Formats: sequence, C-alpha cells, structure tokens
Amino acid sequence: MLFARLAAVLVIVFYVAGIAANAWLDRLIGPRSGDPVEDAIVTVGFGMFAVVGALLVARRPGNPIGWILSATSLVVLAAALETYAAYVVVTRGRPDWLAIVGVWANSWYWFLFLGLALVYLPLLFPDGRLPSRRWLPVAVVPGIALAAMVVLGALVDTLSGQDIDYQIENPIGIEGLAHVEDMPLVLGVLGVPLLIGCVGGAQPWWCACAVPGVSNASR
Repeated sequence: MLFARLAAVLVIVFYVAGIAANAWLDRLIGPRSGDPVEDAIVTVGFGMFAVVGALLVARRPGNPIGWILSATSLVVLAAALETYAAYVVVTRGRPDWLAIVGVWANSWYWFLFLGLALVYLPLLFPDGRLPSRRWLPVAVVPGIALAAMVVLGALVDTLSGQDIDYQIENPIGIEGLAHVEDMPLVLGVLGVPLLIGCVGGAQPWWCACAVPGVSNASR
C-alpha cells in the first residue's frame, strides 16, 4: 500500500514537472505553430487522467485502470523530453544524451499511449476485468501488434523531431529501418489488429448503452 501511495504522488509530481518543463522549454525555443486553446484542453484532459489515475492507484492499487490512466498521463513527460531535444539541437547544434533519450522515447511511446487509451482503458473499465473470457483475444491480439510497433519504433534508424525538423542517429537503431508510419505495408498489417482492439474495446460500452444490464449479464 505504501508503494501504491508513493507511486500516486510521483504521478502527480511527474505530470506537473512535465507540463512546466515543456512550457518553459517552448518559451526558450521561441514561437512555434500551435493553438493555445487546444494546448489548454490537452493539458486539462491529461491532468484529469493524472489526478484520477493517482487516486485510483492510491486507493485501489489492484485495479489496473488507475495504472493505465497514470501511464497515459505521463505522455507529457515524453513530450517535454522531445521539446528538450529540440531546444538542445536549436541552441547547441548537437544533442546530448538526454536529448537522444527524449527523441528516442517519442519514437515509440505514442504507440503505447494509443493502445492504453483506446484499447485497454475502455476494455477494462471500470473494474479492471474483461467483460468475459471471450474478450481475451481482443486484449491479446492488439497487444501483440502494439508490442511490435513499440519495438520497431525503438529500433528505428534515425530519430526525427516533431515540431522542429531535425534528425538524430539512434544509438540502438537498425540500419535502414524506417518509422512505422513511413512503412505503409507494416502500418497496415499492425494497424488492423490495433483498430480491431479499439472497436472491440468500445463494444461493451455500446452493448451497455443499447441494452441496460447486458454488461453485467455477459460476465
């Protein structure tokens, strides 16, 4: 229980630190294209994920929903690290080790974020269990595709910036390996199971809305 409470506190600390660092580094880099309203909505939205996730982790550590929400909210840390990488490249012309880690994390964390937020959060909500054993393939198959995307993203040959155009050689990259989004065939093969997982994750919600009580009956 002590570990869960400490983890809950760290989620909030890391979230606030990520938001603050990202805003500060953005100001140091200078004006970039972006919608302030959209940024505010994203910040508040992920902030709700962090707060609710931290509360669940502290009070219901056995429920994976809290851990999923917490992990999803920490995408702001990955964003802050990528902004740091952009700042270092713009101001120094060459990356340091933290900049490399930051842009490397951004090459694969987004796949993990999408899987957690769009597949496993709705599929396991609210008690952290599948609606029934029949839903196990809906959880496993997208997970395999998601793991493949994460590995390919982590081993990409060249790491690229997002808002600022720069490239950094990946120290653990495979020569010639492009980003998943730049390989239509691979993206299609791995994207289909992930899409099925997104649709499957929402299915129990549709059933519950269409026929009240069907979610409980299917367990």
